[in-house]
Amino acid sequence: MVSLRVPSLRERGDDVIVLTLHLAARHAALLGRAEPHISEEAMYRIRTYSWPGNVRELDNALARAVAMSQHGVILPGDLPALAEGAAPAVLSAIHSDWPTLEELQRRYIERVLEHTGHNKTSAASILGIDRRTIQRLASREAGEDDKSR
Repeated sequence: MVSLRVPSLRERGDDVIVLTLHLAARHAALLGRAEPHISEEAMYRIRTYSWPGNVRELDNALARAVAMSQHGVILPGDLPALAEGAAPAVLSAIHSDWPTLEELQRRYIERVLEHTGHNKTSAASILGIDRRTIQRLASREAGEDDKSR
């Protein structure tokens, strides 16, 4: 039997940089965008974060960053809050008001819609869902609002 130890992402040093560039280019291609430039500060945060979720977490973070980036540049603000080294505000909100999963979903979709200027196609791309799902959720919420009046 052969035993193979694969080091965690945080132990791979400069491999994180190479992997980051590859994954960012792949996500840009999937979105039909040019390969993004990654700012020095964003790359520093990527390089110094521990990535407990390993490559899958990095991949998800870069998918979001590419979708959120503007003008072909990934900035620290395009990265998830965990990669910024700070506890996300959303986690604080979870602990203070204990929303339901449905409420968290609604809040997150609304944040993404605000970020995209209420462009449902762009928001759906960021969220990884179909545009019609956003429309159904909005229609359902509008119906719920009408019932409460």
